[in-house]
Amino acid sequence: MLTMAFFPRTRSLAVVTLLVLAGCRSSDSYSAASDDDVIPARTSQHAIVIVVVEDCPGAAPTAALVRSIAAQLGIQNVGVRTIVVRTPEEATAHRMLGSPTVLIDGLDIEPRARSRTDFAIACRAYGGRPTPPASLVEAAMRNAWAPQ
Repeated sequence: MLTMAFFPRTRSLAVVTLLVLAGCRSSDSYSAASDDDVIPARTSQHAIVIVVVEDCPGAAPTAALVRSIAAQLGIQNVGVRTIVVRTPEEATAHRMLGSPTVLIDGLDIEPRARSRTDFAIACRAYGGRPTPPASLVEAAMRNAWAPQ
């Protein structure tokens, strides 16, 4: 299922091509791995959102990375949603510190970035790369899915 959003200012569909290229689906199913690092399946769904600008070179690789790490951790039915922003107001509304920004349950995956408010239409580099490090994504997912 492909979710499409209308942007009030442009009255157009979100860039469907980017969503398709990123492989975004409302949910993906993975079978649990068999090692000790498996996170038990939870009944509640966590919201994973990747906030990007059009033509962001890190959008599709970041979505693939998030799905891959979820599968490695045995997280089932993870939904990854991509939001394309076009205005500074949309960047602020979606807490985008640069493209791509990965949010789990509304929190940036980078703990030090969670208190920042310099939201912008800009590229975001993670150690000079256009995608977040796998270790950062994994730590954020482990924290979100940890038993409370």
